Amino acid sequence: MLRCTLLWCPISDLSSGVPVQLLFMFVELVVGIWTNSLGLISDAGHMFFDNASLFIGLYASYMSKWRKDDVFTYGCVARSA
Repeated sequence: MLRCTLLWCPISDLSSGVPVQLLFMFVELVVGIWTNSLGLISDAGHMFFDNASLFIGLYASYMSKWRKDDVFTYGCVARSA
């Protein structure tokens, strides 16, 4: 994992973007509720599903590092999102 953080690694790029997008999502939701803006609330809902897809991609990247076993003799390298 240290080698992956010192060099370019898509998992680290993906995991660093998720908290920023979650922060913006919650800010949009709170400001949208406070100002009664349906546009901001709906955009926060859209960002929620964007975050869900980022989590799925992050988990797929994590799964691709799994070693082979008795069931998956090739490992989980073929898994992708």
